[in-house]
Amino acid sequence: MIWCQGTPDTPTRHVFGTLADEVLPYTQAQIISLQAERAARHEEREGRPRQSGQKLTGATYWSTVHDDLQSLRRYRNPVTGTLPPGQRDIWLFVAANALSWTRAVDDMEREIRILAMQSAGWSESESKARMSAVVKRARQAVSGKMATYNGKEVDARYRMKVGTIIDWLQIEPAEMRAADLRVLIDTDRRREREAERQTESRRRRGAKDQNEQQAARLELGRKCLHLSAKDGMTRDDLAVRFGVSTGQISKAMKEARAAAG
Repeated sequence: MIWCQGTPDTPTRHVFGTLADEVLPYTQAQIISLQAERAARHEEREGRPRQSGQKLTGATYWSTVHDDLQSLRRYRNPVTGTLPPGQRDIWLFVAANALSWTRAVDDMEREIRILAMQSAGWSESESKARMSAVVKRARQAVSGKMATYNGKEVDARYRMKVGTIIDWLQIEPAEMRAADLRVLIDTDRRREREAERQTESRRRRGAKDQNEQQAARLELGRKCLHLSAKDGMTRDDLAVRFGVSTGQISKAMKEARAAAG
């Protein structure tokens, strides 16, 4: 040893992450930020997976809440993503709580610092002080310590209903649609999403929409009119030939006559 910071008995120790931040091209915070941006770009290219028809577990629920919060933040300020005063504390509290259900505590603390910097411009010490209650609850949950709620022992982490989050963040129905939120939505928007999901599901199964069905029926009617006039085929003959009912043949021929004028 030719030089020692501190003393040989009690040298100054550094966290490996700090050393990595000093010597590697990107800091840990930058890497996480880049990963988040890459995921956002991938979602924009591929389209986000729809979960409205799926049953969400505790982890997937809070993960989707976190995604919705990010979408809401980008919608409210698409340029910088910074939230205005009056929205920052509540948004970060809910976001931090979502992270407490889906991340290890150390990872959660690091991501909270990044979110606080991106959305509110808070320093590390400021975010640590303001989000300390959420982090404390997360550490209690990891250690197995329970909280008491309505006379029962429950997980120490905070629970929040969708309606509570919507009220706290004052999310309007127009924002739910424009930001394409998936969980932080009201009953009307949930019905709309379910209808959209069912329509998309039918489309994926190969169901034709009304215009396609009408076009196919019109083409069938023209063929039937031609065969009826040329070969004298009856409706029963045409039904056997095309494998449909005589009622469908009649309807198709009627529409074809009307289209021909």
